[in-house]
Order: sequence, then C-alpha cells, then structure tokens
Amino acid sequence: MKSLAQHPAIQAIALAARVLPGAAMPARTNAQTPPPEEGQVIAREAAIYDFPLVDNYRVLHACFVDRSSASSAEVLP
Repeated sequence: MKSLAQHPAIQAIALAARVLPGAAMPARTNAQTPPPEEGQVIAREAAIYDFPLVDNYRVLHACFVDRSSASSAEVLP
C-alpha cells in the first residue's frame, strides 16, 4: 500500500501549493543560480511542512464534503 505522501492527488496539491505562490513573485534581478544543496533543503522542507497541511485537507474533505465516507457518518447527521 502506498503511503499518503505518495498518493498522486496529494503530490499534485503539494506541488500547486509550492508553485502557484511563486508565480506571482518577480523574476530575480541578479543572474546568480542557487547551489543544488539549497534546492534540496527547500524540497525537503516543503515535503515536511506541506504534508500535514494536505493531510488535514484530506481529513476535512472526508468528514464534511464526501457524504459517502465513513468519517462523515460519524460527524454529520
């Protein structure tokens, strides 16, 4: 069984959460490229901090939006 972090929908939401805010950022004015280690640190932190956020959305959806879910039967009348 795949872990939740490997689920395609979770990966897509996490990617959108990381990419879309950056789309509004202005381009760098200096031509320096960050080192690969900085990219690895950013990716690791994004995975660590995005997972709980996305998992929370999954739980909220199961409880309050998806009426066929067993979780919603426990919460909603």
